[in-house]
Amino acid sequence: MAKVQEFSGEVKSAYGKDLETAVTFEGTYQKADKSDVEALKQSKEWPSDEDIVTGYINPRRLASARAKATTEALDAAGVKAPAKDDPEVIYKALVKQFTLAKMDAAQADAMARQISGFTGAQSSE
Repeated sequence: MAKVQEFSGEVKSAYGKDLETAVTFEGTYQKADKSDVEALKQSKEWPSDEDIVTGYINPRRLASARAKATTEALDAAGVKAPAKDDPEVIYKALVKQFTLAKMDAAQADAMARQISGFTGAQSSE
């Protein structure tokens, strides 16, 4: 049975320009669940077979094939992903998280270095 679902968000840029002040919005919609499937199939909202193939199946297959081909090409070129426990990987992830948490860059750098043990050049991310 469909139920009312609330949503909210904020817009920080619009029409190619950053806004001076973020604009917030909120609303509601009828969220369907699997008990609504039969009624939805009878409605105009249910996707056609073509919509399912072109809008769901093919994009998933393309994404999977692209990921596989990318990994194979990188492997063939000798490019390997860094280990998750690599201090630089940990450092960069921490800097990103601290920055998102509104920590200033110097403080984020210092704290990330202390936690990760990374001693290389400062992150430019």
